[in-house]
Amino acid sequence: MTAHGLSIRHSCQALGLSRSVYHYQPDTTRDEPVIQTLLALVERYPRYGFRKLFVVLRREGHTWNHKRVHRVYCQLKMNLR
Repeated sequence: MTAHGLSIRHSCQALGLSRSVYHYQPDTTRDEPVIQTLLALVERYPRYGFRKLFVVLRREGHTWNHKRVHRVYCQLKMNLR
């Protein structure tokens, strides 16, 4: 944006974005424990789908939200196996 002579502030204002949204960097390291646990469970229970794996996660004591686990499950393309 600065290459075209516009400041970030004016560009964001023209697009209707806040500057904090423009500078936002997601923290992907927070999902690492979920990824490692899901990969281990898939090795142990290869025929289980998302729902059964989520039940196993709960029984093991993990309190991750089902939407978060499902997002990671889909990012790992486990829903296509």
